[in-house]
Amino acid sequence: MVATPLQALLRTNEVPLDGQIPMIRNFIVTAQDRLATLQNERDDLRSKAATLCMKIEALNVELSALGMEEFEMKTKAATLDGIIDAFTEQIRGHQAVLSVVRRVPADVLLEIFSWITLETFARMVLTESKVPTAPWRLTHVCRAWRAVALSYPKLWARVCIDGSIIDWSESDPKAPAISMLYPREALKTQLQLSSTASLDVELHMLEQSEEMRLLLEPLIQQSSRWARLILTSDAWSTLEYLKEIETKLPRLNYLVIDTGYDLLIPSWPTELRQLFFFAGHLRTAKLTNFALTSPSPPLSLPWHQLTKLRICSPLISLLNILSTAHHLVDCTLEVDDSEGNQTWATPPFVVTLPTVQRLTMGPSCSDDCSSWLVLPQLRFLALEGTPVEHARTLITQSQCRLETLELRHIEIKSDVLLAILQVVPSITNLAVDFCFTFTDEQIQSFLRSMTGSTLCPNLASMKIGFLSHQHTIQNSETACEMIESRWNPPTGPRVLQSVRLLPADNWPRFVWLRLEAMRLAGLDLNRLTVSNTR
Repeated sequence: MVATPLQALLRTNEVPLDGQIPMIRNFIVTAQDRLATLQNERDDLRSKAATLCMKIEALNVELSALGMEEFEMKTKAATLDGIIDAFTEQIRGHQAVLSVVRRVPADVLLEIFSWITLETFARMVLTESKVPTAPWRLTHVCRAWRAVALSYPKLWARVCIDGSIIDWSESDPKAPAISMLYPREALKTQLQLSSTASLDVELHMLEQSEEMRLLLEPLIQQSSRWARLILTSDAWSTLEYLKEIETKLPRLNYLVIDTGYDLLIPSWPTELRQLFFFAGHLRTAKLTNFALTSPSPPLSLPWHQLTKLRICSPLISLLNILSTAHHLVDCTLEVDDSEGNQTWATPPFVVTLPTVQRLTMGPSCSDDCSSWLVLPQLRFLALEGTPVEHARTLITQSQCRLETLELRHIEIKSDVLLAILQVVPSITNLAVDFCFTFTDEQIQSFLRSMTGSTLCPNLASMKIGFLSHQHTIQNSETACEMIESRWNPPTGPRVLQSVRLLPADNWPRFVWLRLEAMRLAGLDLNRLTVSNTR
């Protein structure tokens, strides 16, 4: 808008003064010029807007055409996707024809299949078809694999029945052994496929029931083919099933029985005690668990045949058994002192085992046990959590050339430990676990005595376990110095090759740097954790 000097006259009907008329005329001329300018700008903008509108309409037409073109391209691409997938599948199929797996010889496939049926796989839970995954699943891959699997009896010779995962809740009353691991018909089929191969049998957590008896019936009928038998947990109830065995187990060579609490049973029937007595090829008998905490069952075995034995029995029974076991090579012994053991100032007799090379003694083995044994061929001795003062007597009277000594979780004074090492100059492997009862002074004394090659000059491998978090940093430095003295001896050749350490958490970094330097120079050095100390 243009400012006017006569704004008041616009609101009235008064006649302007003669002097105001020229001003009014000048304002009109100015305003008309301004109006013409604005009208020209408006017309120009409308013209431009119309031009843009026409361009937009043209672009819309072009966009629509492009949209149609896009749709057609996507349709063609989708069609090509289908063709490409078909070609890809065809190529993949032809590549599979050339796959190395198809050309693996049957004997190599059988070797692979035999690994699949190891314990880890044999204990798998049920599949939807209610049969174990191995070796049955191998027959479902292809005709070639099925033919190979069915042609190899040993593949079907492993039978593992685990009662802890058997579910009877869905069983048909007319067929009570259906919904379980190894249904009866599947077990019969597997036994048929195994032909005449020796059987590897594992029975775990079996309870007394008619269903279980029916399940085991075809397996017991094939007991003459049993070569390995493993019974765990409630072994006595499992042996009850085995009373029906009529053969003398002619192929049985490996027996494991983890009795659990079975010795709480007042008495074992004679037929159970004599169950394995006539197993003419029995060589290995493990009659207690790995931790040596389960008393062994009072079985009569052909002890004179055994080459490997793991047993936990009262002292006098243990020695009577050993007195007849003249072919033992590897034995693990533990004394069952639950009812107390008689002690003697002088041993009534000494048991000589001329072929024993490996001996492991449990926590309850006493001086009596060691003073009764003579093992002239002993090469490996392990003492598990037991007072080891008697070890010196055992080694001395056996006059053996010991090569490996392992002292696991033992309680002993350092001077006693050193006295034992003085009588075994031939050992090449030493393992010592310092438990919580060891003081820093005792550890220091042992480590200093082992510095250099005065004790155990042939030591090539050592394992040292510091199981207590109380052991000080000074122990780590002394241990490092001891290892350095044997890795870089001032005189003579280097003998030490391997070191395993289970250190306390407070070992300083500079100690590990010194150890790392030896590792880089060739020392086989491993830092262990509590879970892999063996």
